[in-house]
Amino acid sequence: MVSLGRNRWFWIAAAAGVAIDRLSKLWVMQSFQLGESRVVVPGVLNFTYVVNEGAAFSLFRGAAWLLGCRWWRVWRSWCM
Repeated sequence: MVSLGRNRWFWIAAAAGVAIDRLSKLWVMQSFQLGESRVVVPGVLNFTYVVNEGAAFSLFRGAAWLLGCRWWRVWRSWCM
């Protein structure tokens, strides 16, 4: 078993953030039509269903293979 050590709260917060992110995306994909928006907290938080076909801000759209090659090189240099 992995010991969380002194970074315990960081890892708990990170796991909670990832879980909330994934669950909110699942909810939107199952409940919304593409392009639909809903107000969750008026004036503060809205959800809108859009599709991003690239990486951050649609960078590398249509060139996912290029992004994959780059990440393979980064992973290989860190882990091997």
